[in-house]
Amino acid sequence: MKIRDYIHAQVFAHRLSNDRPTLVIYDPARSYRGVALGMASATTRVLDAGLSVIEQREAAMSGLRDPAGGKLQHLVIWTPAAVPTSPELLQVDPFGAVAVLGDTFPRRNGQDGDDYKALCRLAKPDHVAEIEKLFAEGEPSFETLDALDEGGTWPILKSLLGASSAKEILLCLLVPKPENENAFKTNAAWVDEMREFLARTLGHKLRTKGQTRASIADEVWRLVLFSEFVFDSQGNLPETLSSVPVADPAAKGLICDLCDDLRKHQDFRADYIKNAEAIEAALSLPERAAALTNLGQRDTFAFEERFFLLKCAEAVITGALSSARKILEARAHAIWLSHESRLVEWTIIECSLELIESVEQAQAPRYPTLESLVRAYATS
Repeated sequence: MKIRDYIHAQVFAHRLSNDRPTLVIYDPARSYRGVALGMASATTRVLDAGLSVIEQREAAMSGLRDPAGGKLQHLVIWTPAAVPTSPELLQVDPFGAVAVLGDTFPRRNGQDGDDYKALCRLAKPDHVAEIEKLFAEGEPSFETLDALDEGGTWPILKSLLGASSAKEILLCLLVPKPENENAFKTNAAWVDEMREFLARTLGHKLRTKGQTRASIADEVWRLVLFSEFVFDSQGNLPETLSSVPVADPAAKGLICDLCDDLRKHQDFRADYIKNAEAIEAALSLPERAAALTNLGQRDTFAFEERFFLLKCAEAVITGALSSARKILEARAHAIWLSHESRLVEWTIIECSLELIESVEQAQAPRYPTLESLVRAYATS
């Protein structure tokens, strides 16, 4: 998808709805003016504040009546001003009222990944490593980014596997359907393209000289799972693991999304568990990572489940009940709880927590003052 089309459909149009009929696009660099003006339609009115702030503000105030009266569905304002990041700045902003009634771009809290690089990575997930390189040299134009599709479409892999994205190609490699397995065997031309594909999407140069799907998949399984573990633990690894290959940090989103799919879908879970356990044992992760205090939040390897189990038990024992509850809720659907013995241990902790919470609730006075007692009697 072209960058302009992605921003139009998945960002700007996505922020308009019946509940949020207005959108103010703050764009000091004037990068998105053309995209914003292109949103004009029979149901959407677009105002260009670059022409005259005063006149367009009056038009905006008048235009607010149109969505309310059913004449138009949406009102969009493009302004070359910076997004107001405080209540004081919002108050003096000519379009502050419109921003409060609907939505803004970028979001005023500044935490939603609305910067240009983040949008490019979301629009072109197959080219995240290349996008990082382009931004390292300066801010690329829309045309430069769209040109990435011309050189990296992976025609052999996509036609051979019936895949349309980098994630789908990786799924076909790691957990192939019977037709994928047959396709890999009948056409050897895919191997060279797969090597280039892995180098450009994950920043990884294959070490294996093998030409079969299984030999390449074994290396990619280890790369993908270990990379998720490294990204999730923020890279704070012991020296003994420093030589294990890790994907380019620019591919973090693709790696995490891929691992989520592998754990979530029932058809992939058995393969995921088998490979994760084998990689954990081969790298001696429980012993090598024993000193780590931050394992992130994801479910990559089985030994992490033991870490969170002990952490949750300790929280219950020391009375940090809210922390214990958060851990329990976060691990409720962990893939490793498919082992019955592990599930039993978590159930014991949950029952213990519920018992202690019930005792504390029973001991706490519900109405500590006469006023609260009278109020409860009168209202409930």
